[in-house]
Amino acid sequence: MQEVESNYENGEAEETTVPGMALMEIDGQQKQFSQFFPEMLVLIIATWEDIPQTQVVLHEDKKYYPSAEEIYGPEVETLVQEEDTQPLSEPIIQPIKIKKFQIQEKGLPETRFKKEFLVDMMNFPELIRNIAIIGHLHHGKTSFVDMLVNETHSSVAWDVDKQERYTDTHTLERDRGVSIKTMPMTLVLQDTKPKSYLFNILDTPGHVDFVDEVTAALRLSDGAVIIVDAIEGVQLDIMFSTSILALFFLR
Repeated sequence: MQEVESNYENGEAEETTVPGMALMEIDGQQKQFSQFFPEMLVLIIATWEDIPQTQVVLHEDKKYYPSAEEIYGPEVETLVQEEDTQPLSEPIIQPIKIKKFQIQEKGLPETRFKKEFLVDMMNFPELIRNIAIIGHLHHGKTSFVDMLVNETHSSVAWDVDKQERYTDTHTLERDRGVSIKTMPMTLVLQDTKPKSYLFNILDTPGHVDFVDEVTAALRLSDGAVIIVDAIEGVQLDIMFSTSILALFFLR
C-alpha cells in the first residue's frame, strides 16, 4: 500500500510520500485519504507520530480518576494519607476517655477511708445505698448519725455528754435542739464480708409538723432505719412513718 501526506500551502494540496498515510481504492482507482477527510488529517498524523504503537503503559501511570486539584481547584490544599501510617501500638478505634473532675475542700477531718475512694465509688450505682433514718422526736436519730461519723472518722471523738449533731446545721436547729430539715451525709461503710458500700444517709426530723420532710426522704431512699427509744417505746409518729414506709416499699 502506497503511503502519502497532504500539505496545504497557498490553498493547494501537495502530495508527498510519508509514513502513516494510506491510499483508498474507490471504483477501481486509488485516491488519497485526505481527499475525503482533509480537516482530520493533520490531527491524526500528529497523534500517530507522538505516541509509538509499541508503548507500554504501567499500572501506576494509568489515570483512572481525576486528581484532587482538578476536582477542588488549584488553590485548595489536599492531604493524602498513605497506608500503614498509624503505628501498631495505637488502636484503630480509640476508646472513650472519661475525664474526672473533683473539687476537694481543704481542712476536712481525717477519715478512715480515702476521699478519692469515696468519689470513685460514685461511678458504681450498684454499690450506692440511700438510707433514711426515721423515728420519733428525741429518740436518737441525730445521735445515731454522730456515732457513724465517729466510726468512719479517725480524728472525731464522740462524747455522750457533748453531742456534736453534725446534721443539725441550721441556727434554729442548734438553738432548739430539734431537727427541722432533712440533712444528708455520705459515708463509706462495710458489711460483714467486709465489702464497702457508699451510703447516702438522710437524717429526717422527728416532729410531726415536719412529716413532709420524712415523706420526701422516703421517696428518695432505698430503705429506712427506724430508731425507737427503749424507754418510751413505739410512739404514734413511728406508726405513721411505718405506714408511709410500707406504702412506698411494700406495694
